[in-house]
Amino acid sequence: MLQRAGQQLLGMAVMLFFACPLWAQDDPVVMTVNGTKVLRSEFERALLCNHRQQHFSKSEMQVFAAAYADYRILVEEARMLRLDTLATYRQQVNPMDLDEAQHRYDCWKQQVAAKGGLVRPSHILVALEQKATKAEQQRAKQRIDSLYRALSEGADFADLAQRFSDEKATAQQGGRCPWVMRGQLLQEVEDRLFGMEKGQIAPPFLSPQGWHIVKLTDKCSFLPYDQLAEWLAETSRLQKLRTAWNKVHGIHALCNAPETEEVSASAGSLPSMEYPCPPDEELAYEVERRMVWQKPLDEAEMLHYFETHRKNYQWEEPRFKGIAFRAASKKVAKKVKKSLKGVPFHQWRSLLQSAYTTDEVEVVAQAIFAAGDNAIVDKEVFGRDSAPQAAANKPICAVFGKRLKAPDALDAVRYTVEADLREEIRRKWMESLRKKYSVWIDEKILQTVNKH
Repeated sequence: MLQRAGQQLLGMAVMLFFACPLWAQDDPVVMTVNGTKVLRSEFERALLCNHRQQHFSKSEMQVFAAAYADYRILVEEARMLRLDTLATYRQQVNPMDLDEAQHRYDCWKQQVAAKGGLVRPSHILVALEQKATKAEQQRAKQRIDSLYRALSEGADFADLAQRFSDEKATAQQGGRCPWVMRGQLLQEVEDRLFGMEKGQIAPPFLSPQGWHIVKLTDKCSFLPYDQLAEWLAETSRLQKLRTAWNKVHGIHALCNAPETEEVSASAGSLPSMEYPCPPDEELAYEVERRMVWQKPLDEAEMLHYFETHRKNYQWEEPRFKGIAFRAASKKVAKKVKKSLKGVPFHQWRSLLQSAYTTDEVEVVAQAIFAAGDNAIVDKEVFGRDSAPQAAANKPICAVFGKRLKAPDALDAVRYTVEADLREEIRRKWMESLRKKYSVWIDEKILQTVNKH
């Protein structure tokens, strides 16, 4: 495909409206989830949005199919719980107002224009493996040269792309691709497209994916507001959901959408106007948020999980559980250390703040420190040649605490334990849902995805 390969798999439904439409005369069912049919075209749209590569091994396709089935299971569970009817949920997914839509449009327009605007290419690919033999390389070169000669003699680009391009997703559209900007394309493709005139066809060129012929179908600085208003509202709504999702649990997200308005190449191409965004993604978010990531955790449950899996929380290097502080004199520093003996760790900071004035003692940090986390700890505990900064009226840098070879209590690794426990809760919950909702995948149809 024209777009960069190797980007991280996003959530199963993330921004399906970014994809090119993948219509086919024959559209068989690739899977059913709880009796709901998933057509091959729908599965291909999800695949195109979530992966930037075109060719998948059998095992890779099976992994994606299983993940997509899990996503559909979440949607089924959300509907069974009638989450889509709750007022609180419906308020969450209300689109933004017109002023915000216009502001977002203006920001994106300015950023895209600064990158050179938008181009809409058409594309023919003759795929060539990285380890192709000389004979395979020669056949691919002959094939692309033959196609280019035909185009030079007046052949229809769309017809040749549909019949001969190895990029099946765009071949069905006569090689037509979505609107794209700089940063979303293979460098070899980008170097040519942004220097071409509308209607121009570039001679064949080679990339790590194979031989390409590209035609600049159209170009503009940005798309009109009216054409993007609905998509802008949908984009903002999904981004707000993901931002809230991350802030709630801070350890997991189905998708990794940027929280700024900076246009991100990893977010996909500009929208296809033929497909609206399905409402299912919010349902999948909501049901998992309620059942896993915002579910209250009992302290006893956390402690039991930590004790049961203690061996998983060992450190490669010793750490220091303590406090780093600055003192007005060595005498004051010695007095501080004496006053902290026998006091619970979580009370140290408040004790010092109540027992000493700011002119006497300044608490720099209290934590479980690894080497490199704090200059004072590095020098006083780990023997590093660091230079902690002393204050003019508090020249003594000191520490109090103890070195640990491994976590001595839950609090030492609480956030990691919580993340792991919630993942365990999710795993067991998903196992129960897979038993609750039947999934059937047609392996024969799955093997035809992007190949028909």
